[in-house]
Amino acid sequence: MQDSNDKPTTEELARMQQYQQEQEAKNHYTPRPKWQIIGAWVLIAIMVAGIVNVCYWQINGIPDWLLALGA
Repeated sequence: MQDSNDKPTTEELARMQQYQQEQEAKNHYTPRPKWQIIGAWVLIAIMVAGIVNVCYWQINGIPDWLLALGA
């Protein structure tokens, strides 16, 4: 702003507009759909339950009713 009237020059206006467009593009965020978030939590819960069950079966042995299903 070099004018005595403190008006920005066309170059300064172009730079400010370009900077503003870059900031808008940088801050653009699209959240994930709710079904993807819920699906991810469901899959995590299944994985945790499976790991807990495997650890439990290794400590206490596989239950007889479960062995009967496979036979």
